[in-house]
Amino acid sequence: VHRGAQQDSCAAERVSADVGVVAARGPLAVGARRRLAGGPGPPLADGGAAPELVAGLRGDGEPHSASDAAGGSGGSVGGGGVGGGGVPPIVSEAFLKVAADARAELVRGSQPEATARTPSTQGWVFSSVWVSMPVSSPVVARVHASMHSEQDKNIVGTQVLGKDGRKCVVYGMGIAEESSFEQAMGRGGCETHAFDCTIMPNSPAVANQPFTFHEWCIGPSDSKIDAGNAYLKGGALKFKTFAETMETLGHSSVDLLKFDIEGFEWDLFESTLLVANILPAQLSFELHTEGANPGAVQPRKVNGKSFEAVNRLFLQLFDLGYRVVSKELNPGDQFCCEFVLVNVGRV
Repeated sequence: VHRGAQQDSCAAERVSADVGVVAARGPLAVGARRRLAGGPGPPLADGGAAPELVAGLRGDGEPHSASDAAGGSGGSVGGGGVGGGGVPPIVSEAFLKVAADARAELVRGSQPEATARTPSTQGWVFSSVWVSMPVSSPVVARVHASMHSEQDKNIVGTQVLGKDGRKCVVYGMGIAEESSFEQAMGRGGCETHAFDCTIMPNSPAVANQPFTFHEWCIGPSDSKIDAGNAYLKGGALKFKTFAETMETLGHSSVDLLKFDIEGFEWDLFESTLLVANILPAQLSFELHTEGANPGAVQPRKVNGKSFEAVNRLFLQLFDLGYRVVSKELNPGDQFCCEFVLVNVGRV
């Protein structure tokens, strides 16, 4: 379930993809996508800046009305131009156009018997998942990455998360012997919680660290680890669902959910994240697919999880408001890929 860099079959240098799009949720954005695809739809507000798109691009964590986003009393977004901190209409239009193309590619790849456009390319199973919010440094740490360490997650907004009195709640699933990411988030000002049912509370990775450790894994209560798995340490393993965990800790929202759980992420998506009433604002996860190293990834957890299944998953996430900001393929195992997603509905 949970593991660290030393045992990770997918802990190697990764290559970042730099193509993609951003689109907002709601009628305006849907209408814009239809209009750009040649269909009907309501006009964009104030000369082209879709309020929900612009609000989705803002990073201050506060809700904004359509009039504010379109350059109303708030004045900081919309038609105000770059000098006022706004998003020019042409940029909004371009984001929406690329978003329509990216979603169309996910739809194509989700069809029965769909195939990759370049099936011989390294990481072909992820080839139809495009970066759908093309942001660059310093919003994220990097765009093109040939190498990075396992704990170096390419998340959005480390310069604002937990800063200046802003509340920030981080859940980290999958520790094993590597908790550098959770340590960094805790020291950075976020209320950080780490979860792993495969290690002891006195492990150096979690003892006396700037986060709170919980000796359970997040997932369906009937989850099991097969005998022979590298992370099975013996003894009963405790699982709690995501909702149970939030209730136990008294949280009504989570700003960042990080998980690297060796194939169990499919259960987490299907049982929780795709049907949850409360969605994390940002997801950072490694996706494992059929063909990944069986020493760390239980084959039964990824059986049938290939090109078509990957595209169906990301299409569902797209329609829930999630946009891919980082995609880093592991050249050491082409069936593993690390992603960071933000939800444009959480503004």
